[in-house]
Amino acid sequence: MMNITTPNPSKSLKDFKNYLQERHINFVFQGQMSQDMLALVAAKMRKNEPDLLISKRLFAIVIELAQNIHHYSTERAYCQHDKREVGCGLIMIEKMPTRYYITAGNWVNPENKEIIQNKCDKVNIIKKEDLREYYKQQRRVIRKNHSGGNIGFVDLIRKSGSPLQIQFFEDESKADSLFYTIRVCIKKNYRKQA
Repeated sequence: MMNITTPNPSKSLKDFKNYLQERHINFVFQGQMSQDMLALVAAKMRKNEPDLLISKRLFAIVIELAQNIHHYSTERAYCQHDKREVGCGLIMIEKMPTRYYITAGNWVNPENKEIIQNKCDKVNIIKKEDLREYYKQQRRVIRKNHSGGNIGFVDLIRKSGSPLQIQFFEDESKADSLFYTIRVCIKKNYRKQA
């Protein structure tokens, strides 16, 4: 007879905690991107970042990433608080001595990969001094067309002062989706200029 043992959830949790500490990850959330989750992040930011300007920028970046997950994730779940289905995903914040990394991930339709990649590539090459004007142009397009922003990536770069890093991962168990990650770096000494 084969002896099958069940993994020890306490040890797994301890290992996970060690993993987070080794990588300076001080916040991880996986689930529905709802108002409750954003309130949790806001409280965490106020508690852990004494510089109010950086705290506000971090929170604004998390909001933008959560909105992207909320609207575009192919993984959906009913949110009691919002009384509707919302996107599900993952947000992680790493606190390093001189910077923060905010990474978000969620499942997306594979047909959107090229669109997302092209938008990211386009805004990543815009010079810092030209970002503000590009942002204004995109805002005018939104008002004219009454459609979605397409300014989220620009806003992330303006608030962080850094280019965006995105990746797509295939998973055989989810042939109809790709796992998409976006990583934003914000230096603690960055002062917005764009």
